Amino acid sequence: MHRMFLSFSSPSRGETGLPMTVNQCLLRLFVHFGFVAIFVLLAFAWSPPAAANTCFSHYKSKRYARAARCFQRTAKRRGNKLYRATDLLRAVQSYLKVTSFGYRYRDLRSRRKRKGFIAKRSWTRQAYYLLRRIQRKKMCAGPVGRRCRTKTAAYLHVVKKRKRLYDRLWSQYRRRNKSQRPQHPSISITSNPVGARLLINNDYKGTTPLKLTLPRGTYSLRLMMPGYQPKIEALVVEQSNQPLHFEMIRAVSPANRAVSLGIQTQPSGAIVMINGVRKGTTPLNVTLPPGPKRLSLLKPCYITKQRIITLKAQTPLSLNFTLFEKGNDPQTRQKRKAAELQKTIALGTIIVGGALFAVGGGFAIASLSNHSTAAGKYDEYKTCTTCSQLQLNDLYGEFLDLNSTGNLYGHVSIIGLVAGGVIAGTGAFIFLITKTPPRPKCTTTPPAQALPSVGRRE
Repeated sequence: MHRMFLSFSSPSRGETGLPMTVNQCLLRLFVHFGFVAIFVLLAFAWSPPAAANTCFSHYKSKRYARAARCFQRTAKRRGNKLYRATDLLRAVQSYLKVTSFGYRYRDLRSRRKRKGFIAKRSWTRQAYYLLRRIQRKKMCAGPVGRRCRTKTAAYLHVVKKRKRLYDRLWSQYRRRNKSQRPQHPSISITSNPVGARLLINNDYKGTTPLKLTLPRGTYSLRLMMPGYQPKIEALVVEQSNQPLHFEMIRAVSPANRAVSLGIQTQPSGAIVMINGVRKGTTPLNVTLPPGPKRLSLLKPCYITKQRIITLKAQTPLSLNFTLFEKGNDPQTRQKRKAAELQKTIALGTIIVGGALFAVGGGFAIASLSNHSTAAGKYDEYKTCTTCSQLQLNDLYGEFLDLNSTGNLYGHVSIIGLVAGGVIAGTGAFIFLITKTPPRPKCTTTPPAQALPSVGRRE
């Protein structure tokens, strides 16, 4: 076939380049487009997120605190550690713009200036935390992060110095202001059990045991704890070191209320045991806490009945049981009937086997009789010298008939004896191994271990 060529020339070979086929041209175009697509994707992937533009707009508008928070949110979405460190450094730079130190002690006496001082102090501490985080997470590791490490160290030096100034002035203000405060009495509050939530004037203060300092006056005290009734009292604070102790009362929820249980038996008078504790005799009505219980019913001469019952809250339960005498329950009666039927069948088998054995014995006697008669005919046939040939033939024929009949009777007798013996022996074996459930003699006095003494009640 004719091979197609293109007239394109390679730029590196000049005008005398070799011609390219269609496949080579398509392959080159595919490679070029592939590189362009990869560069476009990388450019989109490495471009800063749209949120960063908003952060820069805040920074240019001199809203430094808002810009710092925006840069922190942007850093959380960064996948690269170096980019994350860059955003955090921008946040630190924004914090440094707004936390310039120019305060004196007398400035803190003004409420407005003190509020600004506290805000700038918290921003300085936040910047310090961000720089320590960059160092601890090693976000500027590697040769690429050399500039990041330098800038982090420089910022950390400035932030440490500024933080030290803020903390020193604040501690000085707190120390001087504390001596001017009025001394309020302290109270200690405990409860049994511990861990109750304490609210004073509906303000949460903590869990017991707790020590508080309150101005003198009257307060509303409330203690709350799951599973216990809330305790509400009026608290009067007058003197210092005032101890208060409260006993919490367990709340009885609907799920923990006692449930009524009624038990009846037929016949009555059975001893009721619940979880191993004797409760009384039937008919019985008792109240118990909800939950699973092990119920046992005991009565002399009767089979002990045991059940696992579950008592549900706010749901009374009534139970009725039928007690069976020992050896007279349905299972034992069924076993006894099966044993008696099996013995009856075994006796019938013995009778049938004996009859077959007797029939075999009769046929054996008849076989012996025929053989003895046949022997006599044969002797007469041999010793008769005066008999004609016709008489001899008759004697020999009778001998053969008696002999064949004796053999037949012998075979029948063997079958009868063997079959009768096997059948009778099988029946006797079954009769001997079959055990009928006994009928024990019942005593009105129960055994000592069957009736435990009355224990504690639940």
